[in-house]
Amino acid sequence: MRIRLLSHRNWTLVEKVDSSGTGEISGFLDSLGANKRREAARMTALFDRVARNGPRLGAAKCHQVQGEIWELIHGSLRILFAHDGNRLILCTSGFVKKRQKTPKKEINRAKGILAEFRDARASNRIEWVKDKQKDE
Repeated sequence: MRIRLLSHRNWTLVEKVDSSGTGEISGFLDSLGANKRREAARMTALFDRVARNGPRLGAAKCHQVQGEIWELIHGSLRILFAHDGNRLILCTSGFVKKRQKTPKKEINRAKGILAEFRDARASNRIEWVKDKQKDE
């Protein structure tokens, strides 16, 4: 599994990267239209806040969705994540929330990415991918 750093301070936030080099979270945020760019920028700032203080930001910004899956919130944007006991936060997917309940499809997707991550970590198949923008 390929992962890339999103933010790092006291906690480390990472995202899954596909074979083309696109990150689950960065790709989602980059794909948003002009009307969501401000929310996307604020979500990115929220990543830095979580990296400094951990995921317990209060229910307005972060809450448990189901089992080990949690949700970062800014406006209508949602980033699902899970964390381990070692201050690592795996951001699994992002979506624009349109209804009261988090879609089961998104929860199942997050669970699948978390299972893939755990399997890759257990078998030592984690590949760290550098941020393209920092390399250029």
